[in-house]
Amino acid sequence: MPRVIARARAGLIGLVVAGVALAGTVTPASAVSGDWRTRMLSRVNAVRALAGVPALTSCPALTSSAQRYSALMARTDTFGHIGPDGRGPGERITSAGYRWTLAGENLAGGQHTVYEVMQGWRGSASHLATMTNAAFTHVGFGYASDPTSPYIRYWVQDYASGRC
Repeated sequence: MPRVIARARAGLIGLVVAGVALAGTVTPASAVSGDWRTRMLSRVNAVRALAGVPALTSCPALTSSAQRYSALMARTDTFGHIGPDGRGPGERITSAGYRWTLAGENLAGGQHTVYEVMQGWRGSASHLATMTNAAFTHVGFGYASDPTSPYIRYWVQDYASGRC
């Protein structure tokens, strides 16, 4: 599920899609084999290159936001852009210390590998649009799992333009 929001004088603009799931023990991102964030960044930038847009740079603040949110979804058995605390991507990204002018988020649940989740996002017009938005300059990724939750694996991509 993608979400793109822009900071404007009138406030936040975007699409909200939410879903619900169940609970368990959260496994951190280190459980995914190898340096999965490097592989994901490489794949995202390859998709962007095919679209003729500049490569993204990984941002620690966005990675922190994405990682915390993937863990929260796994821990609370929720799935959607609005978390169980009522906060959306822009609020989470701001809380992580990123000063943004444009922000977006892709979510996925259930995929076992970077390859699988990227295939799913590439096959979705709205997720692909988020990945290839030329206005974004930074990105961060999160992953968490809980074997007792409905999706088991939760993936987050946070995109933004602003100050990392």
